Amino acid sequence: SLIISNSGDADLTISQIVGSSGLTTDATLPLTIAANSDQTITVNLLVAANYAGSSTLTITSDSAGLVGTETVVNVTANLLLPTINVGATTDLGQIYVGLTNPFEINISNDGQANLEIHHISGSQNSGLNVLADYPILVTPSGSRSLSVTLQTQTLGSYSGSLTIDSNDSQSPQTMVTITATVVE
Repeated sequence: SLIISNSGDADLTISQIVGSSGLTTDATLPLTIAANSDQTITVNLLVAANYAGSSTLTITSDSAGLVGTETVVNVTANLLLPTINVGATTDLGQIYVGLTNPFEINISNDGQANLEIHHISGSQNSGLNVLADYPILVTPSGSRSLSVTLQTQTLGSYSGSLTIDSNDSQSPQTMVTITATVVE
């Protein structure tokens, strides 16, 4: 919301409002504000998820009796967003064939808003199983350790992946590669 004040002794007529960089208003124009009155207008900022910067709102009016007077309002914004942080690869070293091999992954939130993990899935036929209740919330600057199990029937080198679905708009699906050497 933006409050426009008319401290003059005559009506103020606003003929145009132009926003930059995704800044808009739904004010009906022309807008007349009585002398010594205020009018609140709604201002919307529609930007990309990684926006941090400023926009301007140029208001054209008849301020001080001069038609076409422009007043520029600067609007600065930093969007509060979650940012997932998890290692791209987890190497389990040696694990045993045919057994349930437990391990943990640590997910942290480097952002400024709650990170919500909607689901974590293992790649097809990977033998990976995440033990969690969804949604999982991670507060800003917080972290969560999640229990995972791996069971495979194949000896040798193992590689599978976990896909983490979250509300991080820059990485809505984050992949973690799980590697191991499977022994008897």
